[in-house]
Amino acid sequence: RHVRIDEDGRSSSSVLYGILAVAAIFVCFRINVNISPSVLWELEYGWFVLPFVFAVKYLLGNVPVLSRFLSFMGKHSMTMFLTHSFIRWPYLESVVYGTGNFMLNYVALLVLSVALAVVVDWLLDKVHLHRFISYVTGKIDGMRRTTNIDAA
Repeated sequence: RHVRIDEDGRSSSSVLYGILAVAAIFVCFRINVNISPSVLWELEYGWFVLPFVFAVKYLLGNVPVLSRFLSFMGKHSMTMFLTHSFIRWPYLESVVYGTGNFMLNYVALLVLSVALAVVVDWLLDKVHLHRFISYVTGKIDGMRRTTNIDAA
């Protein structure tokens, strides 16, 4: 099977997938608008996630600046997820919600979460936590193999 590569480095199939994803976003929006809030309320905003991810991946995946930004955010995403609730409520609530504008509140939370995630990840690298976790899991795997725990 042959895939034609355009001069910008993207395959024609990736452009097609991106266009289909954008179309799926519009279909999801129409479904969301027409559904009563009491029906499928837990999916109210969940309809958009998968098509949005595909649209970004296939239409904007080759943009170098965006690719580096998404790579950076992906590297720190777990730490951001684990720490944002501490920033949001108990410690910096007045800073995050101080503006009264929901978009500025979101940007403030995002900036603070990224800053904290970068610091925490840097500290974890300095104390070699990943090496320690590998050591401990190796010991646990070794104990499991020698004692044959899985056979029970």
